[in-house]
Amino acid sequence: MLVRHLSKNDVGDLALLLSLGAMFGILADGGYSIVLQAVVAESPTTSASALAAVRVRRIPLGIAARDADPRVALVFAVSVLSTTVYTSAGVTMRALGHATYEGANETISRLGVLAVGWWLLDRHGGLLAAATVYALADLTSAIVLSALFRRRFGERIGPINTHALTLRRVAPVFLAAVLFTTYWRIDLLMVHVIRGASDAALYATAFKVFEVLMLPAGAAASLVVPAVFKTDPAKRAGVAFRITAAAVALTIAGCMIVELFAPTLLRVAFGAKYVGGTASLRVLGAATIVTAATTVLAQVHAVWRPIRLAKVWLVALVANVALNLALIPHYSAAGAAWATLLCQLAASVVLIRDTRGLAGAGADGSLLVVR
Repeated sequence: MLVRHLSKNDVGDLALLLSLGAMFGILADGGYSIVLQAVVAESPTTSASALAAVRVRRIPLGIAARDADPRVALVFAVSVLSTTVYTSAGVTMRALGHATYEGANETISRLGVLAVGWWLLDRHGGLLAAATVYALADLTSAIVLSALFRRRFGERIGPINTHALTLRRVAPVFLAAVLFTTYWRIDLLMVHVIRGASDAALYATAFKVFEVLMLPAGAAASLVVPAVFKTDPAKRAGVAFRITAAAVALTIAGCMIVELFAPTLLRVAFGAKYVGGTASLRVLGAATIVTAATTVLAQVHAVWRPIRLAKVWLVALVANVALNLALIPHYSAAGAAWATLLCQLAASVVLIRDTRGLAGAGADGSLLVVR
């Protein structure tokens, strides 16, 4: 919808703005989302107290994570703070085995973004109007999910394991999250800087299709932490691999569609001027398979061995930057896509190998073990 109302340069600029927002937005998470899942999985009967404790810690981080651009600072402040509230509620309900509310909210909010965004852009709204649509969706989600949580689980109050929420415990998880988010978003930034906003728009549209294909894996990843760490230690690796296999299987069908119909998908979804992103979309389509595995397994390792995971993402970030510097000047968006594929392939090999030791002594020595 946005790309049909904005110029390619504006689309590239908006994509960059949203990516930077995501990179700064991780400051509002502080690593607490993963920790909250572990705490609630350990003690479901005190989930309301755990949620309250995490929100107290996350909201100041959200205030500090505002965008520096004065034209959109207020809009993104609302967005980041609202995201802090609604994601905390969603994570808590997910850890309790009630992911339906979060899933329904995501579906409805995306439809709302589509409807309100169309209305604003049809009345000649520009970049700021597009950013406002996202902020409105986040604010509505915060109100709705908070109300649902209070109605269903608000009575679950009691003492919680605050030791798991200390800075020393959360810091490794936060570090891994910062490195991953930077690694994941830096491709678009580098395409924008090296080749310009128009080429960044081609990569952004291809990456948007990639993100759609990753929704099944994301759903599996959102459930893997409670499933794995409520299981007997000897069976944890098996549970993690079964959920990973399911995520990969669900992703393969979408990958095949992209490989066969990439130019048609881009033309129908975004318009003929974005067919130039076909090469990058096909490479990203291939990357979905290994990314499905890393998406699920990274959630497990964020709880089990966060320092090790941070090292994996640090190496991946350095490799990604180096590959982008070598490939983007010659191959533009397709070069960034190849960098993503190669780095994700390497990361998946490391995480799969490490997961085989999930039941060992290292697991029980984890900073965030819940059993």
